[in-house]
Amino acid sequence: MAIRVKGIALLQLVKGLRIHRERAEELLDESYHSYLKERIALTAWYPEEDHIALIEAMVQILAPSEEDPWSFLGRIQGRNDLSETLYYRIEQGQPWRTLQSWSEIWHLYYDKGRAQTRRLEGGRARAEIHGYDHAGHEGMAKLFAGFLGEMLRLAGARSVVVRTVEVGSTTSPIVFEITWKEEEE
Repeated sequence: MAIRVKGIALLQLVKGLRIHRERAEELLDESYHSYLKERIALTAWYPEEDHIALIEAMVQILAPSEEDPWSFLGRIQGRNDLSETLYYRIEQGQPWRTLQSWSEIWHLYYDKGRAQTRRLEGGRARAEIHGYDHAGHEGMAKLFAGFLGEMLRLAGARSVVVRTVEVGSTTSPIVFEITWKEEEE
């Protein structure tokens, strides 16, 4: 069975597409137009293929921006969800403890695969996504990196850098190296 994503991952994205409805309808195959009209249920499962198609349309809408649109969308998703619906996952002043919740957050979004983190020396960590059907998709790796960075910033980390080391494949994980400075450093 193909991977599915919860409606929470679609909500802000679809709101953005609705703002640019005319352009979104031009970019999206007609089979995706229902997302521009129907209510998104936060706890319902949607095909990840649809999610990616919607993201790709929004990336084209945002393309002339200075920042990479995939990373931008990841940051915005993180800021919106972790400031509102998932606010309880952020431990202010505790970036590492917040980052440790990545594995639980993954399962709030996806019904397949797993995320894990490992702390390295100092303000460094390694995050991995295993068993994700779309590993190898550079855009999705950038989106996840943007989300991870925003998690840390919301927890009070400074100078956050999330670098994608490996975009993954069907047999290997997506791998990120993450650095940051604690608030008091």
